[in-house]
Amino acid sequence: MSKHARRKLEERMLSLDVVRNVVANPKFVFYDLLSRAFVAVSEVGVESVRISLVVVYVRKDNVIRVVTVYPCRRIDREIDRKVGVGRWVRVK
Repeated sequence: MSKHARRKLEERMLSLDVVRNVVANPKFVFYDLLSRAFVAVSEVGVESVRISLVVVYVRKDNVIRVVTVYPCRRIDREIDRKVGVGRWVRVK
């Protein structure tokens, strides 16, 4: 996990288990053509609220390295915007 991702987990009070669950059981997976990273999206419970969590990661030799993690209230807008400009390609 990158230092940036660790810092974002602390700031957002998210556990590593939540991140692992998003990567293992995503609702959607995209490939970001610009950053050459995978983007896993899943809904999680944060402070008694359901929110979409976006986990950006790279995979090399079956090792996953998390680059960043961020919550997104309007994931439909985020997906439409990134897919619409050709940056994200849907994998799953």
